[in-house]
Amino acid sequence: MNFDFNFFEYILTYNSIKRSTYFSTIVEHINPSYFDNGCIKTILFKIKEFYNEHKTVPNLTEIKSRLANDQEKQHFKQLLLEFQKLDTEYNEDELIKNTEYFLKTKAVYNAVLNTANTIGQNKEVDLSKTLKLFENACGITLIDNFGLDYID
Repeated sequence: MNFDFNFFEYILTYNSIKRSTYFSTIVEHINPSYFDNGCIKTILFKIKEFYNEHKTVPNLTEIKSRLANDQEKQHFKQLLLEFQKLDTEYNEDELIKNTEYFLKTKAVYNAVLNTANTIGQNKEVDLSKTLKLFENACGITLIDNFGLDYID
């Protein structure tokens, strides 16, 4: 699968702001180390911080009010400019499938990186901890309805 992780960071962030149900689905799985773009990392985790306090996604004004310095404000401005380049209509199933792929891939990569760093530092590797990292990474799922709906 050809997948542009850097571009998808914008799609994920845009939909996190515009779709509260989407963000509530992914919030427990996102991690700052999954994001390469500094602007996205700054703003997305301001959104996560707000969400954890209020259980709702902030609007643009609420995000702006949390920006503490000029660099964060510049990051937000750059992000909004990038959003203008995006097509804002998304197939929901495709968005969820791609988000799950993004999160799993980034989680597995981080598990490998953490394990390699531990080995590189000549520290003893806790295999049960390493296994747990990989199980958690591979177990990410955004689809929570596996049952049958007898009414429909």
